[in-house]
Amino acid sequence: ISLAACIQLDACIPNFLIQEFTTLGEGYLKEPFTMRDGYIDLPRGAGLGVELDEEAIAEKIGHSWKSPMLFHEDGSVADW
Repeated sequence: ISLAACIQLDACIPNFLIQEFTTLGEGYLKEPFTMRDGYIDLPRGAGLGVELDEEAIAEKIGHSWKSPMLFHEDGSVADW
């Protein structure tokens, strides 16, 4: 959803340069984003242009993944 919102904003900025992302929505969107020649196609649907795959999302509820916490040798918190 955040990528869909960012793409809409990116499309409105004349000097926009780069959009970082980790997934094209596989496993979450009914139609994941597509890339052509290094560009993500703008979604054409209503609102943000995407439709969630609610059945696929329901299967992911209750996962046990946690964001890793990294520490330096002295015990201070390290950035990713």
